[in-house]
Amino acid sequence: DTDAIYMKSGLCNDPDIVEWKLEVYPGLKELVVGDDCLQYVSELVLSGFARLESVAIGMRCFSSSFDGEMEVSGCGALKRVVVGDESFRGGRGWFVLRECCGIRELKIGNKSFPLYSCCMVEANESLVLFDVSCWSFVRSSLVLRDLEELECVRIGSGSFEKSLHSVIESVGWSVG
Repeated sequence: DTDAIYMKSGLCNDPDIVEWKLEVYPGLKELVVGDDCLQYVSELVLSGFARLESVAIGMRCFSSSFDGEMEVSGCGALKRVVVGDESFRGGRGWFVLRECCGIRELKIGNKSFPLYSCCMVEANESLVLFDVSCWSFVRSSLVLRDLEELECVRIGSGSFEKSLHSVIESVGWSVG
C-alpha cells in the first residue's frame, strides 16, 4: 500500500497525459509534486483520503490545460496544503478546500490560479492560516466560511483583484 508519492521535477508533461487518478492510493499520507510537472493534467481531486496529511505542489505545475479544478475534501488528517508559484495557470476553474477538519494552513504561491472563477474554503474548523501570494486568483470570487480557528488571512497584491463576489462568515477572528 503506497503511503507517499514524491514526483521529481519535470515529469509527466506529455500532451497525452491529461488525467491523474489518485484514488488508487487510498492509504496516501503525503503527496509531493516537484516543479514543472503534469502540465496537461487539468484537475487534481483529493477526496476522502482519510490518512492524507500533507500536499505540496511545486512551481509551474498543472499549467497548460484550458479548464481545471483543484479540490481537496473530506481529508480529515490533512494538516497542510501548499501550491507553488505559477501553478494551475492554464484557464478557468474552481479551487475547493472543504471538510478537512485537521487542516492548519493553506498557502498559495504567486501567480497561481489567476483565471479561476472561485476559491472556496469552507468547513475546515482547524484552519489557522489562509495565505495567498501576489496575483493569484485574480478573477476569482472568494468564499471563506465555517473556519472557527482562523487567525490569519494574507492576500497579496493583485489577488482577487477582479472578484465579483466575496463571502467571509463564521470565522474565528473578529474585526475590531
